[in-house]
Amino acid sequence: MLRSPFRHSSFGVRHSGRLGRLILICLLAALILGAVFWLGGTDEGRRFLTREHLRHLGTASRGWVDAHPVASAVLFLAAYVACALLLLPVWWLQLLAGFGFGLWAGLAGVMAASTCGALATAGVARWLGDEWVRARFDARSGRAGERPGMLGRAFALMGRNGLLVVLICRLSYPVPYGVSNYLFGLTGVKLWDIAVGTAVGGVPVYAGWVAAGARPEWLGRWEFWASVVGGNLVILGGLLAGTRQRRLDKMTKPV
Repeated sequence: MLRSPFRHSSFGVRHSGRLGRLILICLLAALILGAVFWLGGTDEGRRFLTREHLRHLGTASRGWVDAHPVASAVLFLAAYVACALLLLPVWWLQLLAGFGFGLWAGLAGVMAASTCGALATAGVARWLGDEWVRARFDARSGRAGERPGMLGRAFALMGRNGLLVVLICRLSYPVPYGVSNYLFGLTGVKLWDIAVGTAVGGVPVYAGWVAAGARPEWLGRWEFWASVVGGNLVILGGLLAGTRQRRLDKMTKPV
């Protein structure tokens, strides 16, 4: 009996693809560990986020933005995406956005950069680990008489309620930005939900850090926070109402 000559070839392609992803995962993990160690384990890294150094960076960034507006925006976006991928804090970039771009332009820039960082991180996580996660849960749920575990049910729930999950994470400041992005990529949350939830849900947090750099005196004015939080609640309410309505339409749609 003749065997197909393509069977071994396809196996080799899959094997090489898995090996390449494993190498990239190890490389990404090494970069994350190195970046975290530099930031928290070295004197230079700890000095980087001090108030004096950030004030110096803010003054320099304002002059750089005035001289090179386009290059500054591109550099800011690249730094934000890099911090998202390496699980580094991004609040200092939001602060610098207020210093360099001003309040409203800085807020718009942070919303765009945070969305790009979330999409890039989720995309990398999905490309590197989604196949392994899906195969693991499919194999477990496929066993006779065995229901999906708690983690599997949680992942499925996150995938079905992606926008709500992203909004809650963005409004909950203690939830790490970078870690949540990787989880979104591994749990099947739609990229559209990640983009909308990140851009809109994080506005109160973004506004606080941007205002601290651009207009520190505004942080104590209730009118500023009322406009930010009120506008955000209106948008969130519309998004959640639309999501609920689409779900009800699917439930009442005749089969």
